[in-house]
Amino acid sequence: MNVNALINKLINFFKVNLLSIIGILIFGLGETELIKVMQIYSLGRRGKLALLILFLMLFCFVVHWYKTICKETSMKIIFMIILALTIYIRISMFKYMSGDYIDYLKVWIDKMRQYPGVESLGKNIGNYNPPYMYILFIISKFKMHSLYLIKYVSTVFDYLIAIYVFKMISKFTGEKSLLPFISFFAFLCLPTVILNSAMWGQCDSIYASFCLMGLYYTLNNKKYLGIILFSTAFCFKLQSIFILPIILVFIFKGEYNIKHLILFPITFFIELLPDILCGRPLNEVFMIYFNQADYVKILSANSPSLYSLVDNTSSNYEALYLPSLLVAATVMLLFICLIYLFKDALENRKYIEICFVLTLIIPYLLPKMHDRYFYLAEVFALLYVCLNKKKWYILPMTVAASLLAYRNYLFLERESCFALRLGSTMLLIVIVLTFKDVVYDELIYGHSEISKHKRI
Repeated sequence: MNVNALINKLINFFKVNLLSIIGILIFGLGETELIKVMQIYSLGRRGKLALLILFLMLFCFVVHWYKTICKETSMKIIFMIILALTIYIRISMFKYMSGDYIDYLKVWIDKMRQYPGVESLGKNIGNYNPPYMYILFIISKFKMHSLYLIKYVSTVFDYLIAIYVFKMISKFTGEKSLLPFISFFAFLCLPTVILNSAMWGQCDSIYASFCLMGLYYTLNNKKYLGIILFSTAFCFKLQSIFILPIILVFIFKGEYNIKHLILFPITFFIELLPDILCGRPLNEVFMIYFNQADYVKILSANSPSLYSLVDNTSSNYEALYLPSLLVAATVMLLFICLIYLFKDALENRKYIEICFVLTLIIPYLLPKMHDRYFYLAEVFALLYVCLNKKKWYILPMTVAASLLAYRNYLFLERESCFALRLGSTMLLIVIVLTFKDVVYDELIYGHSEISKHKRI
């Protein structure tokens, strides 16, 4: 290859990738200044450089994904500017240490660092299911401050959810619509989403991303991949059960059969296998979720659920715990029966609406719920509002209810009962409005319209 040909290739490369290069330079300079402002001295120079590189990688990945979809230069520039801002907001919160990090995550990682190789995987460290503990295990092998790596992982999944929110909305509106673009950034700008990953360092974005991907691929006729992703979500967090009844709905419609369902326990077992192979007892691994459920013995653990409306006393817990489980199970059974009776009115768009109802009702009616357990409901509230624009008020009400609970934990020393009761009332209104819209107006009325057309 002669020199001229090489020069021409380089010129073409820079022409094609000019926007990305400019975006990276702007992002890199801006992020360097931001890290200076943040004064993360504990990272050291290498740590700062590592954090910068990690976020540059995330920025480049998301920009590259968007470039494959959008061909308009102006939209690409707008996308990169807003994307950089969403990342800056998150980085500005990375230094905050929550009680959960100090009392649990940091302690678990420090314990893992005491063991050579993979030996720590065989030990009873932490009360999370193995897949998330694998992530903490990998983090424990790096010298960089574990706080930033934990938050970085959760932040990456923020952007993964945003991508699949974009894809899901595009499925119904088309990629040329502005709505997928708006929904992408709307999700990334939800205050509870930002606080959950970047400030609190929680992992709700991880299991939620697998739930959303499972639904997306099932609706796109990739059912084996869908059930594997649903199973992976369940491996990461027990809270995925809020959406898993949708699998029953897919069975009613013939979307899933026994061949698909058998993959669920197989995937679950495979993802627990590294712990088992490293010597952790089987009963210990399989009892993690049962132990989690038994750990909290109060009706509401700072959650804007139904039980925040009553006093959180031990006597109330003893009196209401079993009846509350019965009420939740009865309501869910009735809802599933209604879906079965009117399954002829179901189509792709209604699956999203059903998921929203599920992720609202289940954590609202169950006892022992925590402040973060409406995370999935917020994801589906956004999807629901994007597909039902006249119902725009549903999203701010759902997010505000969770935000009141976040406020109690992150910004106040003591729990505010008034904030939780206000949040609970808001969610009750959302549930009534959504239930009427999804069940009565769309399922029952939609079924009667289908039946009428069949008679004609």
